[in-house]
Amino acid sequence: MIMENDDNVEEQGRRWLLPALALGAAGFAANFFGLEIFFNVELLFGSFFSSFALLRYGPRAGVLAGVVAAASTVPVLQHPWFWPVLCGEALFLARFLKRTRNPVQLDVLFWFFGAPVIWILYRDLLGVPAQSATLVMLKHAINGILNVLLASIVQLALQYRQHAPHRLPKLRHVVFSSMVALVLALVLADLMIDLRNQM
Repeated sequence: MIMENDDNVEEQGRRWLLPALALGAAGFAANFFGLEIFFNVELLFGSFFSSFALLRYGPRAGVLAGVVAAASTVPVLQHPWFWPVLCGEALFLARFLKRTRNPVQLDVLFWFFGAPVIWILYRDLLGVPAQSATLVMLKHAINGILNVLLASIVQLALQYRQHAPHRLPKLRHVVFSSMVALVLALVLADLMIDLRNQM
């Protein structure tokens, strides 16, 4: 009986461990080959994969994938300070997701407090001018929320495909995600236009 339980635990561990490592590796590559939107300003999509791992395979998978994916920011950004912020994002989502079941709302809350931390890191530790630090702070916050939003949409689509029509996504989640997507698209467009005008 004990051996059967041990086998079940080991099997459950493998069930989330391999997808978590695979999604973490995909996130590492996505961060490493980021999408440059303007001069040295890149969108990083690594937290999309860690957020998807969290939503699909559970909190342990999400945290592991987040730590692996975030490690690539050290060579990409050429400093280690953003790595703990992304790890903190994964831990925060994993810790509180069961309470709200709305990852986008949670991530907005995380960046409400996390964005000023980034500003302090860039302004005080890296000596970046205040205006540039503000730009980096906004970019990282928008980028992080966008990744969680995309992961949430993909997970909702997969759930709908597997369980439809018996288990439809909640209307409030769909409305909230749609509103956040619209706001993020407008803010990102405004940010890019402002950057180009300044340059």
